[in-house]
Amino acid sequence: MTVTETVTAEPPPVAEPGSVDQDGLPLDEMPDPAGEGTMHAFGEEPGYSRENPASVGDTLALGDWDVVIGDVTTGDDARQFYSDYPPDQQNDIIGEGNTLVSFEVTATRYAPGSGEPSMDISTTWLSPEGAEVGGSCAMATNEADGPDWGMGTGEAFEGASLTGRDNLCIPDDTLDGGLLAVSDLFGGRMFIDVS
Repeated sequence: MTVTETVTAEPPPVAEPGSVDQDGLPLDEMPDPAGEGTMHAFGEEPGYSRENPASVGDTLALGDWDVVIGDVTTGDDARQFYSDYPPDQQNDIIGEGNTLVSFEVTATRYAPGSGEPSMDISTTWLSPEGAEVGGSCAMATNEADGPDWGMGTGEAFEGASLTGRDNLCIPDDTLDGGLLAVSDLFGGRMFIDVS
């Protein structure tokens, strides 16, 4: 007579909601398919989807950089950063039916080596429907207001930060409900609600 023994495998551990790993990254509530632990729930964190955007002032991990968007100014108020240009030239650059969105970008390099954040990190605007609209304005900020992101910020080594001001010219009717999208060279993209 043969006796068979049934062995029930223990399920892989499931992280408690809100728990983090040794690097401080959030853990998913579901085990990974290979049963080797848990997966990072990046899609649930603010900024990783249009449905759950980050806020101004949040730190975004993109490529080799930690990026913070700050000091967002829109419409006529944003023109203060371009007062070196006469009003008629500002109108020509921004374009009829468009509005100006101006904001600070601070990038801190956390990877070894060096890089130029204004080359690695780019911005665009998404309409409420999710279409890319508008684009960078061909207008440099006043010299007194600091480096212009589009003109280049210079090089930063590991641990160093650089800040510049970027600006987008977008259709008037996309400002309300639209999102700022910040991308890196590796295809990563995060979304910020600047309202």
